[in-house]
Amino acid sequence: MTAPATTQSEVELYNLIKNHISDILFAEAGNNSHMHLYYTGKYWVAFEQSAFKLSLVYTDTALFPMKIANVPFPIVMASIESDKILTATKGLTCMERSIRKRIYEVKGITSNASFRRWHNKKTKDLLNALSTIQKSTDTPKHTLKTGII
Repeated sequence: MTAPATTQSEVELYNLIKNHISDILFAEAGNNSHMHLYYTGKYWVAFEQSAFKLSLVYTDTALFPMKIANVPFPIVMASIESDKILTATKGLTCMERSIRKRIYEVKGITSNASFRRWHNKKTKDLLNALSTIQKSTDTPKHTLKTGII
């Protein structure tokens, strides 16, 4: 059985994460009033605070908690199909527009506390699964026996 073919959108997403995730997460760390969207072919994607905002303004958003190598915490990515971008951002002011990125102003719809609660809820199952995997692969290097010597 052969593996399914990789789509151009998947390649674009892989390259976005591989080459830009540090910059994206740095921008998201202090992001209280904007929604950053990145074009990956068939989808527009957002990460962390922007993913939260996208899920609030457009309920048909697909959410993906993930663990990325060299990022010490799980992140949440949201995606919408490219042809839904106008519906999802209706009424929002576009602050920056390019072929690969859009930034919308979305002031006052979230708080850091509400983002934290949302993020914890979305990543809880992932963290539990990672913890289970880690526990099952941990093998003791030695066993200590207690008793009187």
